[in-house]
Amino acid sequence: MRGFGARLLCALLLAPLTISVAAADPPATVPVAIVNGLAGEAIEVYVAKNEGFFAKHHIDATLTSIGSPQIVMTGLFSGQSQIAMSNPVQLLTAVNGGLDFVVIAGGTRVTAAKDPVGLDLRPDVPYSSAADLKGLSIGVPGFNSAAFMAFKGWLQQRHVDPSTLHFVEVQMSAENDLLQGRKLDGVLAIEPYTTEIVKNGAGKLVSHFMHDLAPDRPSLFWVSTRAWAQANPEVVAAFRESMADAIKFINANQDKTRDMETAVFGSADTNLGFFTLGVVPKDLEQFYVMGKQQGVFTKDIDTNTLILK
Repeated sequence: MRGFGARLLCALLLAPLTISVAAADPPATVPVAIVNGLAGEAIEVYVAKNEGFFAKHHIDATLTSIGSPQIVMTGLFSGQSQIAMSNPVQLLTAVNGGLDFVVIAGGTRVTAAKDPVGLDLRPDVPYSSAADLKGLSIGVPGFNSAAFMAFKGWLQQRHVDPSTLHFVEVQMSAENDLLQGRKLDGVLAIEPYTTEIVKNGAGKLVSHFMHDLAPDRPSLFWVSTRAWAQANPEVVAAFRESMADAIKFINANQDKTRDMETAVFGSADTNLGFFTLGVVPKDLEQFYVMGKQQGVFTKDIDTNTLILK
């Protein structure tokens, strides 16, 4: 018996141990409505959607392109969307108006080699300096847009009173036709529309005015309400991870990204933007100071509080 017991104990010790573990439920997929303007730099969310990066990080993303910056921000405030494309001036304008929005992820930054914003004039409009713009009718993508604020600052730097020009708010997708129809003398254009205008012969690029004024700046980023971001930290983290995957894809697949941009926006930027997740308070501060000087912002705003940690 003693020998049998020893053999039994040995067999039990050597037998493989099997533990039954219940399979964990897969992470729930969260529906997120994302709204972007008609700028080619928004292509990163379409890359994240089409290449499965949102799905990989358990986000069921619904993407909507809207031409009006005001409607983009209104949808965020009303709760129709959870994440929206924005820029420093749009965000600061909303906060100045009492809305509690925060940056949750960067989008694109401007570099000397990659500036998506420009002033396009009709080919027949003479231009040698900013003084030649007096009396012209210029289409702008929004009276609260970063491009318009920077353009006014650029004019003032060159001793041209912005009030000597006539400004008209237009949708960027209509700028090419408005120039060809001679309804406007020029437009403030953003890629891919700058490239389209020049390619079609509707206009000529005469200045990267924003780079002259603010050479190191974010072009766009992604925002949400502070309440939504604080209530959904896991979704914010998943969105950032999806954007990081999209940026890697864009950098490695430039031609495919341009094809996707053409499919979404009708044309593509020949020089894709510099995509990055990084945004810092000074990126907002330079536009806040500019807006204060122009009388656009009336409230004291601490830009340190506008970027979600």
